[in-house]
Amino acid sequence: MKKGILILFIMIFSLSSYSQLNGWFFVNTEADLLTGLISVYDFNQVPDQYELEDQYGSNDFPFSGAPTVYPTQAQSGILSYSYSFGSTTILKRTTIDANLMAFHTISVWVKRTNNSSDGQIVSNYYGGYVSQNHYNIMLKSNGSSNAIVCEYRDDSGVNLSLSYYPGSDIWQNNWVHIVYVIGNNYQYIYINGTKEATGINGDGDVNVRTVADPDRIGYREDENGVPTNHFIGNIDQLIYWSIELTQTQITRLVKGGYGLAYVNW
Repeated sequence: MKKGILILFIMIFSLSSYSQLNGWFFVNTEADLLTGLISVYDFNQVPDQYELEDQYGSNDFPFSGAPTVYPTQAQSGILSYSYSFGSTTILKRTTIDANLMAFHTISVWVKRTNNSSDGQIVSNYYGGYVSQNHYNIMLKSNGSSNAIVCEYRDDSGVNLSLSYYPGSDIWQNNWVHIVYVIGNNYQYIYINGTKEATGINGDGDVNVRTVADPDRIGYREDENGVPTNHFIGNIDQLIYWSIELTQTQITRLVKGGYGLAYVNW
């Protein structure tokens, strides 16, 4: 009898330790990762459904384009599936979402398969001009030291950029976790849970400038609206927060089974 009660208690405790939301399981002890959470895109949806679903909030990512330029769905993702981007892939919002522009932390998993040119992971440009960049995360080519470049334009119109040079092409055919944080007077780049670069935020403005321009994944557009800087490889689990994540939180993001842990991760 006592053994049965003990087993029942363990089962109830185990179930109460998790909460489920839209297919995601969150460990209650990691509930601080839900604070400030804006959107979660897990790339488990077939691309030709015309919309990338937000697995947490209501900021779905509707997109358009000829079927030949959609990303394809690969089974080699961190979370069972990912999107595979090529030299002509276009994934651009058809609507403007100011909620995403309120971010202070972006987390994303990438695996590059071609390092011959610069590749834009995620971006938002106004009029296409680099000088009007509002945020972007980009991997430079092998000829440019394989650097990762993170940039944003603040409310004052000041462009701020931060780079990290890993010394070798750590991105090529490897899944790498990237976190870009715009913090109080500073900005940071974390690679696989380790803080690799720190930069000062010039005038101390930590707000990304909000403009009427859609977000893009896997490429950017030039001043004439022509797609360029295509990221060639796979992208998975793109997440936005409105707060600055801490080192402890970011470490939990990388470790399987903690934080925003997908049910089969």
